[in-house]
Amino acid sequence: MFRIRSAWSNFSKSVWFNLGLFSFLLNFVWELAQIPFFLDMAEKSHLIGVLICALATVGDVLISYTGYGLGVLWAKDAQWILSKNRSATVVYLSCGIVLTILFEYVATGPLQLWEYSPIMPVVPVLGTGLTPLLQWLTLPMPILWLARRQIRGAHCE
Repeated sequence: MFRIRSAWSNFSKSVWFNLGLFSFLLNFVWELAQIPFFLDMAEKSHLIGVLICALATVGDVLISYTGYGLGVLWAKDAQWILSKNRSATVVYLSCGIVLTILFEYVATGPLQLWEYSPIMPVVPVLGTGLTPLLQWLTLPMPILWLARRQIRGAHCE
């Protein structure tokens, strides 16, 4: 029993676990909140809407992991989140913004996976919906803060 508890304690303090956990939690709430900004989402059944938002959230977590991984390569430090490495944070944020713009372009353009509703503000020139872009301008810093706080323990922040 002690081995299981010890293994869980180590796993639950890992960067990747906490980054994924808080990325999922915050992004899932955002995905649900932006339902009215996507065409036909409000008309879907509750279950289908939740599943679509959960799938989108998995994509958000993968973007977060990609940004963090690039930050690791940049900083040459797998734990850069703990040292608050500014350049790695900029890499993380930039990756998220760039990938969001690219995914939104491909999803609303060539792949036609979704469409914006008429109430979605669109960023001129980019053609990206404002809410997906705001998502990556708003959530990453709280995600990093929550993950760092959880890894270190609330008393160390």
